[in-house]
Amino acid sequence: MCTNKKFLWLTVIMAVLSVNKSFAQTNVKIDSNKIRKSFVLQVGGGFGGYTTVVHIKPPALTGSVNRYSAVGTIRLIWYPSYRLRMGFESGYTDFYSYKVKNDNKPGSVHLSAIPLLFVFSMQVIKRVNIYAGIGAYLETTHLCLRIEYCTIIYPAGYR
Repeated sequence: MCTNKKFLWLTVIMAVLSVNKSFAQTNVKIDSNKIRKSFVLQVGGGFGGYTTVVHIKPPALTGSVNRYSAVGTIRLIWYPSYRLRMGFESGYTDFYSYKVKNDNKPGSVHLSAIPLLFVFSMQVIKRVNIYAGIGAYLETTHLCLRIEYCTIIYPAGYR
């Protein structure tokens, strides 16, 4: 029951953001003589899966593993007058979670992460961009039994 609220909120946000295409202005005329420099905020979401097999240790603890969850990202990019763009990206994702029973006491474990990435972007052709970035992930493990424990680890990650 630890992630039901998070999953509900992420689902609502993704549903609201999916209709933004209907409100987009596609016929806006831009003066090509002006040099445009701006910041662009991009919000994305979807459904992700953890592809590696999760081994619950010790094997005496029975449980059910959930490797699929909603993910969301937010990216702020500076669009200068030349092709290379720079920005920052962050978001939230659950890698996996599982429920266990230990001496008839139910519990759950959740592994989630918040990426902190410095990103680069380059427009190849109209409406086609290439993205690359480097950064770290704040990984959090939640163990929910009688008391909730939280551990934060800072491993190096890249994208």
